[in-house]
Amino acid sequence: MIRRLHYHLAGNGLGATLLKSVGGATGVSMLGMAFTFLLGWQLARGLGAAGYGIYGVAMAVVSMLGVPSQFGLPQLLTREVAAANAVHDWGRLNGVVRWALVLPFGLRLEFLPY
Repeated sequence: MIRRLHYHLAGNGLGATLLKSVGGATGVSMLGMAFTFLLGWQLARGLGAAGYGIYGVAMAVVSMLGVPSQFGLPQLLTREVAAANAVHDWGRLNGVVRWALVLPFGLRLEFLPY
């Protein structure tokens, strides 16, 4: 098992790339979970029961408001940017990026140098 894993990691093929990517993403995710746990622990100790309860409710409201604000925007942007890049349609790519910057804030960004 270890020899096979070492063989895949030593190569430059798809298997090695996938193993390195999955391993890196897993490591970053675990590190993020550890920091989240430590932050929650420190907040609970510092704020006390009542203060941490208020903080928890505020964070729940903020995260619930964040769900409808996305409406699948990250997936749409990934697909559209990849499609525009595949056919080298730089005008479309520019338009998608500008639209993505304007949409969440409802701003007009005519001053951007695109």
